[in-house]
Amino acid sequence: MIQLSKCGLLGALSAALFTVLFTSSSASAVSAYDNVYISSNGTAILTNQNYNDCPLTETDIALDWSTYITDETKWWSGYNNANMQATKASFENALATGRWGVSVFSGNVSVYWTEDATLQLNWNAPVNGSSGSIVASSSTQNMHSTVITPTCPYGGGFGANAKYSMTPMVTGNIEPTVSNGDTNTSNLFVYTDYYNYPASYEGGTISSGVTVAEIVKPSIKGSVKGLDLEIYSSPNDIIEEIPLTNYWIKYLIAEGDYGCNPATETCIPLYFLEGMAQPDQRLTARLPRTGVYYVQAQYVDVSGAQLPDTETIDFEIGERRLDVDGSFFDFDTDNEVCDVNGQCEPLTATGGNPIIGILNSLTPKTFGLQTFVTAPIEFLGTLPSVAQNCTPITMTLPFLNEPISYPCLTQTVYQPHFQTILTIYQTIMTGVVAYWVGIKIFSTIKNINSPDNDRIEVAQL
Repeated sequence: MIQLSKCGLLGALSAALFTVLFTSSSASAVSAYDNVYISSNGTAILTNQNYNDCPLTETDIALDWSTYITDETKWWSGYNNANMQATKASFENALATGRWGVSVFSGNVSVYWTEDATLQLNWNAPVNGSSGSIVASSSTQNMHSTVITPTCPYGGGFGANAKYSMTPMVTGNIEPTVSNGDTNTSNLFVYTDYYNYPASYEGGTISSGVTVAEIVKPSIKGSVKGLDLEIYSSPNDIIEEIPLTNYWIKYLIAEGDYGCNPATETCIPLYFLEGMAQPDQRLTARLPRTGVYYVQAQYVDVSGAQLPDTETIDFEIGERRLDVDGSFFDFDTDNEVCDVNGQCEPLTATGGNPIIGILNSLTPKTFGLQTFVTAPIEFLGTLPSVAQNCTPITMTLPFLNEPISYPCLTQTVYQPHFQTILTIYQTIMTGVVAYWVGIKIFSTIKNINSPDNDRIEVAQL
């Protein structure tokens, strides 16, 4: 038995308390810079002060701040035009090859940039009660800066929309303020390769201001049964904020080689069909003949006009090529990879077949059912890929001196015959597997409820 004296116990408790306090203090330690960065929270508000007969107004230019530099109708005519043109040219160079940022202070918006990639951030720690600051600089000492400011106090002579105007740029070894609590300067964003976060920094993340718009186009689903075509799409989660009743899907079905535009060209043979439907609504058509067809789909409003792009969404036209040869087949671009010409391939090596995917996930307790069921499917599924690399065999018949050609499987054998057989086989095997699983579940439940099953009795003890 271990005994502790009062002194030893007091020492142990003191050591434990010191350890807890020290650990807590270390875990909660923060960088001195954690509160230096101040975000404008996505706004860039210009304020017209209420003086010199100017009404008090506020305008948020977070989304169109750059137009105050590039749009000459927003320049105040009192500034030297040559200097304004030089500011615009330098800024456009920055947009092409440089870096830039936007901050807000006292009702004005500051824009700063470099025409190369040298823009970097310098952090100044709080000292003597100050809040600290972040400034932008350039290693080549070639920084540019302008301020978008109200023009009302300066009298008339504005451009068409010049309630606010940029000032001619300042250039050289300058350090525009990115964020500073003492001067009430907050930051909208900075696009740079060098944020230079201090060690152990746990403050706010500086926005880069660069958003990559997501390409959105309708999926094209459906089936071809002989010459009967059925197509539809499904609601897109990306645009779920738009009420379903406010957008439609416009379909265009055209016959002919890729590049033939039935609206402006003569397609031979000519077939052209256009229709609108809401997502999940099905559009059917009877095609006039076998051949190559293209189905296009795009998101439109109720008038049929394509939905306009947003900052985060680029709406594009979806396309699917259909090789109609009289056979039956399904298609779904959500489960395919399609090129710019509408040629599509399955996402997986199973040819987009969900049955193979399910069976491949089964364990060996299927008593050989997996291999038995999937072997014919896998064999049929390999036929198209083998046929793609096939060269028809041509030979000359003896004595007759007549050529004979043995064709590849793609057009003459696989598509007209095996594709239908594969569909039928998949349907039958799906029923067999479902029946087998149901029997196993029924058998297991029956054994559990059997009073003569000793294993259950032991398990219940």
